[in-house]
Amino acid sequence: MIEAEQFVERRCRLGADRGPRPFPRARKDREILIKSIRLLLDSSRSYSEPELNAELVLWNADIAPSIEIDHVTLRRLQVDYGHLERTADGRAYRVGFPGRPSRSATSTAACTVCPPPPSTTPLTGETSP
Repeated sequence: MIEAEQFVERRCRLGADRGPRPFPRARKDREILIKSIRLLLDSSRSYSEPELNAELVLWNADIAPSIEIDHVTLRRLQVDYGHLERTADGRAYRVGFPGRPSRSATSTAACTVCPPPPSTTPLTGETSP
């Protein structure tokens, strides 16, 4: 089990702007990034596919701008890792259980280890419009 401080530090290092690169292959690194997406989602509601796609695009821009991955692959990873449940028709998604409140302090804490590049805005904990 990884401590919250280590989780945030590693997530920041993984998402730091070091030039374009693919989603990590190392299991621990993949799990940290996938979990960071999960922590941003509100477990008390369902997401339509467009709403979920918007959240995933926002995550990629704010948390891991240098990682080249599309929202479709991120959504698939969330389902495969059990963090999202999809309705049979694929139109709605909900966070798998056990749920947590949206935008936890751990997931949105400002990254002091690797600040975001000047062209991006760090997450403030506020829900995007």
